[in-house]
This record gives sequence, structure tokens and C-alpha cells, in this order.
Amino acid sequence: MSLSRAIPPFTSAFEAEFATWIASYSGSISDQEYFQRSWVLNNPGRSPPFEIHSSFVTYTKDRYKVVDTILHYNHEEEGKAAKLKIVVKSSEVLGRIRQAHVTVLGHVGQDKTFNYLSEHYWGITRLAVRKVLQNCAVCAMK
Repeated sequence: MSLSRAIPPFTSAFEAEFATWIASYSGSISDQEYFQRSWVLNNPGRSPPFEIHSSFVTYTKDRYKVVDTILHYNHEEEGKAAKLKIVVKSSEVLGRIRQAHVTVLGHVGQDKTFNYLSEHYWGITRLAVRKVLQNCAVCAMK
């Protein structure tokens, strides 16, 4: 059995601390914002059952898209073609980072993990990746 399979990468105390931090971090997309943007796109022409500013609706229609019930962000960078990225709610950030770092990439460093995540997802910041990987018990033993 490999060392990375024998040791849980993150303690439950860290997971609880991270959940509290990410819920208040302005760089993440709250579950409420995710719901509101999805609602706007799935109900064109209807008045939302919640208070919302017209610029939020306009920006949502310009930059977001629902594909197979999943919210995507239309990310555009200068000199590159636009790319749809899966929007990650703040409540899912730790799970996505864990999946990429532990399962997909095999405990690589912060830069490789962030680069992989930012290629596919919207709403996961470099700071969130750093916080998670600094608390990886397997990486600490390397």
C-alpha cells in the first residue's frame, strides 16, 4: 500500500476550517450566486423570485451558460479563444482541489494543481489551492 493511500491527506478539523473560510471569501462563488445565475439562464424573460440588479442579469447572460444542467463561465483571455469553464460553488471548492491534487495529479505542487484546475474550472483561486495544499499531510511528509 502506498503512503498516499494510507494517510488521509486532510484532517476533518482543516476541512471544517476551510469550509468556514471559503464561505466568507469574496473570490469564491456562493451557492446562492450559483443558484441565481442558473435561474436567470434557465428562465429567460421571467422575473426572478429574488431581488436582483439588472447588471447582474446582463452580465450573467453575457458571460455564463448552462450546459447539461451545469453552470459554465465563458472565460476570455486576450489573444486566446474563449473557453467554457465549469463554475465551482464555494461549497465544492475543497472537493475539486482534493480530487485534482490527490486523485488526478498525484500530489504535485501548488502551481501544477492550480494550472490544471484553472484550465477546467471557474471559481477556484490560487489562494484556495495554496491553503489546501499547505495542509496536505502526504505532501508534508515528502
